[in-house]
Amino acid sequence: MWKMKICYIVQKYNDEGGIEKVVRNLISKVINKHEIHIITSDIKDVQDERIKFHMVNPRGKYWITQWIYFLVDSYFCTKKINKIENFDIIHKHGASLYNADVFTAHSVHKVALENNMHYQQNYSKKFMYFIKTLYPLSAFIEFINLCRSKKIVAVSNGIKLEIIKNYPINPKKLTVITNGISCNNIQYDEIQIPGISDTDLKLIFVGKDYVRKGLMYVLDALSKLKKDGYSDIKLLVLGEDTANSLNFKKYVLDNGLENNVFFLGHLKNINDYYAFSDIFVFPTTYEAFSIATLEASKFGLPLLCSKTNGTEDLIIDNYNGYFIDRNAKDIASKLKHFIENPDLISKMGLNAKNRVCSVFNWESISLKYGELYLELSKKKSDNG
Repeated sequence: MWKMKICYIVQKYNDEGGIEKVVRNLISKVINKHEIHIITSDIKDVQDERIKFHMVNPRGKYWITQWIYFLVDSYFCTKKINKIENFDIIHKHGASLYNADVFTAHSVHKVALENNMHYQQNYSKKFMYFIKTLYPLSAFIEFINLCRSKKIVAVSNGIKLEIIKNYPINPKKLTVITNGISCNNIQYDEIQIPGISDTDLKLIFVGKDYVRKGLMYVLDALSKLKKDGYSDIKLLVLGEDTANSLNFKKYVLDNGLENNVFFLGHLKNINDYYAFSDIFVFPTTYEAFSIATLEASKFGLPLLCSKTNGTEDLIIDNYNGYFIDRNAKDIASKLKHFIENPDLISKMGLNAKNRVCSVFNWESISLKYGELYLELSKKKSDNG
């Protein structure tokens, strides 16, 4: 494989969001073979000085205006830099008007926005959500990105099917390369949390959108189990939902779960809490391919997840976890099964770790991207 000039377009280059983690991990694997350029408006924690950054000035106070400005400004920046560098591959993650060689679809915004709108509590909130997210513009830009890119990478089989169902895209343009995880050099510190003992069953939930990701179903399940005499179950909630957290915390107090549920907010050292926990629970309504499910698997946690994009690729039911319905009864039943069969936790946890590290590791996933880049680069050369 010859050395290529590869340019990535991503609005933020950090280690905080799902898209950003994917980009950083991919670049860490391909940078030893290729020259890497990044067009972005936000940089944090640069770990490799070989990366060449081209900055788009961040404009706008709110995320939606920043998104619109980056949409346009990244086009002109990429066009200008490409005339100088003559990139072999331009790969965009997220919105940009530039016609890229590769566009990674980290979700289908049309489906995700419609799903999120469904969970707004009344028509007034639905309307405000419609306005706030610029739904028609988001769907239109997504359509433009899908149409104008030479190759579309879907991060799960479910996302591929959603694209085909919602947009008139030639299926031959689509390929599935899933999100991944690095299983090398797993680092964490052992922690203790006041109020939680070694004999407690420790659950972990990770997410900033408590409503969409189904936290209430988990709380209802804990309440049900506690009434049935299972009081030694503790739930760690990682991620802060600023719009809804007070309502969820009130529910915890009203139902006597204050000694069972720990709202820990946004944490940098999330690995410590995966290592501390026993089971990952995630009754979400919509995902593309949740990074949290991969992270939990890496730490040997059985997965209790709803059947959605990504989990359908990752979970083998009754092997590395269970699919759960989005209701308290089913979640409580699955948790009770683990309590009554504790050996399953370590057995399924080991299966989860082995599966994610063998099938979804970044070493093999980056090779798939490398093959795609080579295929497109050769076509460019053949076409002159």
